[in-house]
Amino acid sequence: MASVTNLSSHILTKPEQDLLSLGLSFIPTNNKLHITSIQTAMDRLTRALKLKDFFRDSGTFDPTAFKSKFMEPSEWSPKAGDISDSTQATIQKIETSMAKILRKYKSQNGYIYTKDTKPNLSIATRQALNSLKTNKKIVIKPADKGAMICIMDKPAYMAEAHRQLHQPMYYRPITQPHKQILCDTINPCLESLHSRGPL
Repeated sequence: MASVTNLSSHILTKPEQDLLSLGLSFIPTNNKLHITSIQTAMDRLTRALKLKDFFRDSGTFDPTAFKSKFMEPSEWSPKAGDISDSTQATIQKIETSMAKILRKYKSQNGYIYTKDTKPNLSIATRQALNSLKTNKKIVIKPADKGAMICIMDKPAYMAEAHRQLHQPMYYRPITQPHKQILCDTINPCLESLHSRGPL
């Protein structure tokens, strides 16, 4: 159970207090899933199959390679004509099976509804979740130290962030992003350390 420190002007109700005490990593059960999230997962799976097939003979595709962890992820995907018939058939079977499974569930307004999901929050606590989620006047964050949740008024939170970012000893404004320069500088060092074993 997490302890909650309320520094805001918002007065927590009992259900809100009970909800927050579950911790920020608590995951409420959900009996509905948006169809776009299913499609996104399907697209990710089929793309992975296409990539493995496309690079099967070259040996150049390794998504777990150390240097890949420090590169911008690519969204490129091979065209249908560039992959084998067997992989295309596998993808077709997966898509057909998924469509068959989804037809078993009720769908409405872009959501798929499941029947056997048991709620792990009471009605009052779920209402508290919706209330806190839509409250734009407060900010809920984990404390810097300890298993504590802190609630602040949004203006106070923004003022503190502004104060910290305007300390010239630690921060200074830049005119353009330095991401690529930093990657080009850091990546050779990391690869060298990795090849020698420390990483």
